[in-house]
Amino acid sequence: MKSVSEKPNQVAGISQDIPDHPQSPRELAEFLGMSRRFIEGEVARGRLRARKLSNRAVRFFRSDIVEWLEKSGRV
Repeated sequence: MKSVSEKPNQVAGISQDIPDHPQSPRELAEFLGMSRRFIEGEVARGRLRARKLSNRAVRFFRSDIVEWLEKSGRV
């Protein structure tokens, strides 16, 4: 089991790896090794913030991804 003190370093490491451009649900799911359906579920539950660019286009910003990872303890 990982200690609490290790988690901030892990989040910092992943946040550096997240591309600068806003991520689509597919891109984010591939990057994190999760399903797109799981990402969409997190948005639906209000845990992960998504920015709606149009009726069909949704993007995730680095700051929102890092905040979600920190709160969820997924790292």
